[in-house]
Amino acid sequence: LAFAHSPVEGRVRARSLFLKSRELFEGLGDQRGVADSLWSLAMGTRLERDYVRAREFAEQSLALHRQRGDMFGLVDSLEEVGRAAFGMGDLDVARASFLESLQILGPLGYRTGIAIVLDNLSAQENAWGRPVRAMRLAGASEALKTSAGGQAPPEFLDLPDPRDAARGTLSEQEIATAWEEGRVMGIEAAIAYAQSEAT
Repeated sequence: LAFAHSPVEGRVRARSLFLKSRELFEGLGDQRGVADSLWSLAMGTRLERDYVRAREFAEQSLALHRQRGDMFGLVDSLEEVGRAAFGMGDLDVARASFLESLQILGPLGYRTGIAIVLDNLSAQENAWGRPVRAMRLAGASEALKTSAGGQAPPEFLDLPDPRDAARGTLSEQEIATAWEEGRVMGIEAAIAYAQSEAT
């Protein structure tokens, strides 16, 4: 999935292929294949900043994965619904999608997946004007990625450094302090913090 770094022609070609794959999977009656094709279309369209269409694809994918009880497909689709909703400014739907994803991932202990959700929630906290929470969530995400030994593919994140958004409100010392508070939380505490309401 090289949507983010492909030339325009490559993205158009990828979209055409995923639309064709959805059609073929529909012909075969393969609902998992249809759902995965829709998820790929959602991601590609979201990276092109067409959030309305991306959300439509993602919600269709989500419905099929939910119907099938496919937990990993559900997590991926929730991620795309959340990212598209976030891009549209629908922060409540975005948060609900990310938190549902976190509910599934938490018991599995899937560090990279949890880190992706924390990164998205961090961006959302910045958008809500809560930079301290944003820094803590981003710090917790960084620690999880370090312990997992790798980063998520850029297509899954496509987010700016959250510290840049916080600099208009917090000092460098405040950013560093909140970031470190997140880094030392541990996975269970980070999940609980992400799920808690801001006070």
